[in-house]
Amino acid sequence: RQGKISADQFRASVDLLNKEVKTQGSLFAKGVSDLKSYVLGTIGVVAALQAAVSIVKNGVNSIKEFQQANANLASILGTTREGIAALTDSALKLAPALGRLPKEVVDLQTELAKLGFTESQILDAQEAVILLANATGEELGPSAEIAAGTLKAFGLETDQTQRLVDVMAQSFNSTSLDLN
Repeated sequence: RQGKISADQFRASVDLLNKEVKTQGSLFAKGVSDLKSYVLGTIGVVAALQAAVSIVKNGVNSIKEFQQANANLASILGTTREGIAALTDSALKLAPALGRLPKEVVDLQTELAKLGFTESQILDAQEAVILLANATGEELGPSAEIAAGTLKAFGLETDQTQRLVDVMAQSFNSTSLDLN
């Protein structure tokens, strides 16, 4: 009555206070957990968006590089990009079938053009040269140089490139020879 409480009342009040602290503590912990989940979820969404943007950028860059490589090839062959449509189409079809990128095939075509091959000769030789590079583990450029040089040295036509590459591969497999 005068601001005094009994020991039982004091214990009941302390128990009530402890119960409230526990309730508030668990609510606080749940709030922290929810906030943590939200932040991690947001970071995941941001990371996914960044990955998607990166994929799109890389795709656009790959397309630009492919188009520029085609323009360079057309220039070497003395024509336009429309004039080398057969080479462009073959690069797009051949590359995935032989485990290469389309730009790599266009770079090979460019190397063969620099070595004096015409469009039809490039179409004849390119698949065999890619197979040679795949079999030897060499880059396409050096493989093109060796195949083209060997064709010319023996006076063979480009439609004989596959036969030449088969003989070279057999030689590499049965001896200690390599592309070099």
